[in-house]
Amino acid sequence: MELAEKIECSPTHIGKIETMKRFPSPDNIDRIAQALKIEPFELFVDDSLSETPKNKGLQQKSKALLKNKILKAIDEAYI
Repeated sequence: MELAEKIECSPTHIGKIETMKRFPSPDNIDRIAQALKIEPFELFVDDSLSETPKNKGLQQKSKALLKNKILKAIDEAYI
């Protein structure tokens, strides 16, 4: 409920995002990230994966790629 208030949407909508019944719009991704004080791409990164040297390198590349794609999508949403 607190997150829903911060980003000015309904708790039901947040619940649907959390249960993967809805995907947030670029605008909501940006608002959620701001409310949580994180970068938008961090919403999509699974930090629970083990950090073996091989996985760590792959995770860094994946994070960079995902970050660029999400930031591009957010930018395009405001054009």
